Amino acid sequence: MEASALLYTQEGDIYKVLPNARVRARLYDTDGKEVKTQMLTSDNMGVVQTQFTLPKYCKPGNFSVEFAMVDDNNNPYPVKETKYFRVEEYKRPNFSVKLDDFTRKLALTDSVNFEGVAETFAGIPVANAVLKWKLNFDSWYFYHNRNKGGVDRSLKSQW
Repeated sequence: MEASALLYTQEGDIYKVLPNARVRARLYDTDGKEVKTQMLTSDNMGVVQTQFTLPKYCKPGNFSVEFAMVDDNNNPYPVKETKYFRVEEYKRPNFSVKLDDFTRKLALTDSVNFEGVAETFAGIPVANAVLKWKLNFDSWYFYHNRNKGGVDRSLKSQW
């Protein structure tokens, strides 16, 4: 996971970047426990960048990265910035769905039939599967007004 921050000061309407500022970056897990800490120094543009490797096995949920400027003794100043991000479990699929290619141009009122197969990676048809699909279409109008639409449907397999 990569994280970065821009360090600056503000006095009224005047903003100034903070080059060569010392920063402590901390990664916290879903339980609020510190996973790793890194000490960083901002570049000439006031930017710090870092990478954290998440634990191989961790509980899914909200992780956070905290940036805090520190003094020469690594004591943090009172101002900190924390950003949260979600970590989810990766679930490897155990089947595949293959649809025949469709190349004909369609109008909004046209009817279409798609044919395909749902099978395990061993090549066996998936029994009693429920196929869920969603048709999305976007329409663009003058002045770039975006109008989205969609249709949700479910079908039961016939195997």
